[in-house]
Amino acid sequence: MLQDIHLASSYRSDRNSLLIDFYIPCLSESVFYRRAAGYFTSDSLAAAGQGLYKIIQHGGQVRIVASPVLSKEDVEAIRTGYKHREQVIEEALARNFDLESLSLAAKERLGFIAWLIGEGRLDIKIALVETANGFGIYHEKIGIFSDESDNQVVFTGSANESIGGLVSNFESIDVYRSWKDEDVSRITSKIEDFESLWTNCTANLHVYDFPEALKKRLLTLRPPSMPTRDPEEPMENATVSEAFPSIPSDVTIRDYQKTAVEKWFEKGGKGIWRMATGTGKTITALALVTQLARLLRENKRPLFAVVVCPYKHLVSQWAAEAKRFNMNPIRCFESKHLWSPVLNDLVSAANEKHLQFLAAITTNATLQTPAFQEVLARTQVSLLLIGDEVHNLGASGLSASLPPNASYRLGLSATPERWFDEAGTDVLLRYFGEVIFELTLKEAIDLGALCKYDYFPHVVEFEGEELDAYLDLTRDISQLVGAEGGELTDETDNPRLKWLLIQRARLIASAKNKLPALEAAVDRKSAYNLFYCGDGRVQYEPAGDDIRQISAVVHMLGRKLGMSVHSYTAETYLDERDDLRIRFAAGKLQGLVAIRCLDEGVDIPETRRAFILASSTNPKQFIQRRGRVLRRAPGKELAEIHDFLVVPPARIGTDEFYATERRLFRRELERILLFARLADNGPQAVRTLLPLRERYQLLDLG
Repeated sequence: MLQDIHLASSYRSDRNSLLIDFYIPCLSESVFYRRAAGYFTSDSLAAAGQGLYKIIQHGGQVRIVASPVLSKEDVEAIRTGYKHREQVIEEALARNFDLESLSLAAKERLGFIAWLIGEGRLDIKIALVETANGFGIYHEKIGIFSDESDNQVVFTGSANESIGGLVSNFESIDVYRSWKDEDVSRITSKIEDFESLWTNCTANLHVYDFPEALKKRLLTLRPPSMPTRDPEEPMENATVSEAFPSIPSDVTIRDYQKTAVEKWFEKGGKGIWRMATGTGKTITALALVTQLARLLRENKRPLFAVVVCPYKHLVSQWAAEAKRFNMNPIRCFESKHLWSPVLNDLVSAANEKHLQFLAAITTNATLQTPAFQEVLARTQVSLLLIGDEVHNLGASGLSASLPPNASYRLGLSATPERWFDEAGTDVLLRYFGEVIFELTLKEAIDLGALCKYDYFPHVVEFEGEELDAYLDLTRDISQLVGAEGGELTDETDNPRLKWLLIQRARLIASAKNKLPALEAAVDRKSAYNLFYCGDGRVQYEPAGDDIRQISAVVHMLGRKLGMSVHSYTAETYLDERDDLRIRFAAGKLQGLVAIRCLDEGVDIPETRRAFILASSTNPKQFIQRRGRVLRRAPGKELAEIHDFLVVPPARIGTDEFYATERRLFRRELERILLFARLADNGPQAVRTLLPLRERYQLLDLG
């Protein structure tokens, strides 16, 4: 009974654990729980699940009302009628509904939620403030516990229904108990408020049903039978369920992949693979892990395999592939309480030789944390470190985090050398070893590992104020370096020159004439399109004049051409990225518009066309982007790459000015010719650029 719990009249983070001292005990004695909270996320459900197995046993009911976290773009989309508010709400919720990053225990707790939903005993509704002045966040916090004797406990305060609100943040709540006479009127009032909210009878609020798509996602975690215990409750005679790597029956390891593995073993378990983007570095590395684990097991030597990725979405991709190889990896990023206890237990079991294999996949950022470094330091078994997109690990802060106790090391990249960073490249080569296997783009296309492609350069001219700004920047650069001297890259040691080159690159990236050129180049009926934008702003009056280029492209494609497109940026939540890739692969979304988020490792083989509106001269970036569109997919025989090149309308300025501009354009032309050489329509693409090559006297390149 709730009355049997020793409850205080208030709880505060400096004195209590809201989750352990109040929340779970009340849930454990309740048969009906009603909750109105400000924000709602997948981790909040996982936290709430720590007490819900008691409600399941009691035959209890749960009702939750929460608010989506709307961005400015969401509110604008509703206001302008660009999207239905139900669609905006669903997309906002999906951004905060990341099931993949949760621990196994958290997923089991979500199984409680899923089981209650499937049984019709838990319902969720979404509240949105709607007034004449616009839309806002429903931020009220009410919680109501009821037991089988109809005792009530009501709490109000600052705690959100989230991991932050229940565990991490500094919060406080006030508590009211129905068996206390002085609390009865407050309890009655709060219950009436909640019921008015639940039935959509509260002024200035509109309450929506929880989206079916997210409900279905939750139901995938529903256990086959009624849960009877919390996942952290100890079990008698519990044993560690060991996963051990094996190659899936539906995976064929190609000859060149076998060769790469053999080369690594020949070099004593160290080395770097330089493999063209899209040629299956992940599959090849997992085949290597499988073979190494088997060899070590013959000598009763456990293996701890650690994969380090630059981004969180790559952790998810690696984990999905590793599961196919029966590896059951621990995903390690962000909140350490979601992965640290599990990983530490597994490392202890391996150290004591109770476990022959374990795997962890983490991000560059998490690799540097004390929590992950402690795990690596206490590892006493054979440690294999795999660096995905290994060129990133050459940065000074990251290279210092590479574990010295890794007996085995493998680096993966299409471009392992660091751009204008010889010291960083040397660090990588000393740690991982030399490049021991290489598969070029031409070899990959000839082998059928990548598809063929056509390349279309589009020449765009500056005009008006942009042309004036371009001329001023180039003139200042010319005065600094002269016609022959100085390094013309943004890696120069001259801070003034570096700033000028960066400003010039941004101006080129955001040239407004790229938008009409893109409109002319794109087929509005086509699907499977990727659009790469810069991070600058552009003059685009239909959507509000001076806006980000990515916003202008989304507006032009979506509103003007009527295409189904969506932005894909670092701000896009992981769950939403997964959903966008699924919709894109199915052809339901015609295009993804990105800045840099699709540069490294993202696997979208269905892509048919890439439109490169902005690009650096760093070979890593454009090699990665070319590889994105060349991955094989059923029915895909030929890809297209559209590249947008910006130049002044004619030769302008002094001989010294011309010499500087020629040197700058030469770098751009080298990149373009690199794209064109291997294209099916290479000669045609090169002919398109003949007038510019003649203007800048660069006919020798080719």
